[in-house]
Amino acid sequence: MSTAVTRKIGDSVFPAIGYGAMGIAAFYGKAQPDEERFKILDAVYDRGVRHWDTANVYLDSEELIGKWYAASYPSPILALMRPYTRFKRTGKRDEIFLATKFGLGADAATKGGVDGSPANVHASIERSLKRLGTDHVNLYYLHRADPRTPIEHTVGAMAELVKAGKVKYLGLSEISAATLRRAHAVHPIAAIQVEYSPFTLDIEDPKIALLQTARELGVQVVAYAPLGRGLLTGQYKSPDDFEEGDFRRKVPRYSKENFPKILRLADGLKKIGEKHGATAGQVSLAWLLAQGEDIIPIPGTTKVKYLEENIAAANVKLTQEDLREVRKAAEDADATEGTRYPEGSATLLFADTPALTIYMVLPPIDICLVRTALDGRRNLLAATRMFRRRAVITESHHAYIAIGVPPALKVHLELAAALEVEVADRAVGGGGVRLVLVEHGVEVYVFGMSI
Repeated sequence: MSTAVTRKIGDSVFPAIGYGAMGIAAFYGKAQPDEERFKILDAVYDRGVRHWDTANVYLDSEELIGKWYAASYPSPILALMRPYTRFKRTGKRDEIFLATKFGLGADAATKGGVDGSPANVHASIERSLKRLGTDHVNLYYLHRADPRTPIEHTVGAMAELVKAGKVKYLGLSEISAATLRRAHAVHPIAAIQVEYSPFTLDIEDPKIALLQTARELGVQVVAYAPLGRGLLTGQYKSPDDFEEGDFRRKVPRYSKENFPKILRLADGLKKIGEKHGATAGQVSLAWLLAQGEDIIPIPGTTKVKYLEENIAAANVKLTQEDLREVRKAAEDADATEGTRYPEGSATLLFADTPALTIYMVLPPIDICLVRTALDGRRNLLAATRMFRRRAVITESHHAYIAIGVPPALKVHLELAAALEVEVADRAVGGGGVRLVLVEHGVEVYVFGMSI
């Protein structure tokens, strides 16, 4: 494998093509026996793939990786006795950039929904570390935006894992651009994970603006399903080719009606590949790599021959004309009819979390002082400091409890110095001034009685 083409997340550098460990365990039909799957992971490691991606919800994917580490441990009995260190003791831990996810399904208190609560952040990492047989992960993602928990709360708790040494970098998956901005203001987000391929270009949509926002913030983009869940290879001719239990049978975009369009796109990629001695799948991966050094594909497979094919895609150099032809093939095929997830799951894509709401209750004070302090787009933090000794921060279902200025609010106020602030004199919950930091998804309610 050529190591010339690399990608970077934080300070970690690895070969450009990663490995997605979902399909080896979940969602594509019955999983193979462990020994067969160990052979795949052996091949992934032996062929130099160093970016491994899994999740708590991928059935036994985390456990499988943990058992694979244990198989290389000098004493299997000791490996079981020391579950948090067995991966490290194989000598392979430092070589692998290991990413996992939480909040969706398996560990969620919502029993199949999304749980980004601080309590679940801490509980989930402990379970994942135990399953993986390691004391830390390199990248920890929130799998989907929680519609009940402000992202500031979730990322604040995730940042505590960084301080504890259990996580090195933080990531988010399938979130909105606004949620990414809010999260990044609390703690740097190293990567987002989104479905991205010539088949699925949603991230590029100006209305969604996620790719644009990620690049503005310096956030890497990890592209899952870079082969269109296998459909861009041309291997599947109809939904009937999916085995029983394969979740793709339930995806509206993979319907019998839309499948001819998908095959048209796969055929277009195949024709482009013929000029380079490459397969349709390799063209898809090479096209993604050509979109920028911030794009990191993580194709998954359960067969060594396809693993090798995916790795070799890093050496396929498409011309500018080829890149345009790939886009034209996608436009001509128009194969995006229907959602890319079954009903219910599709509503979690590019999703927002609730606004962070903080209440500041002041003793009797002239409201004019508040308005004056905030006049002329001045620094909100300085204004808040006026009342720091007297203010009491009370909790709502979205609020931090603190005395004075809560940490999350400090972050937003410091970043909001140059923002327009809407100051409303109308009564809010008994009288007061309402300040709305729209740009950061934060609502601040300052209560006080005029005298």
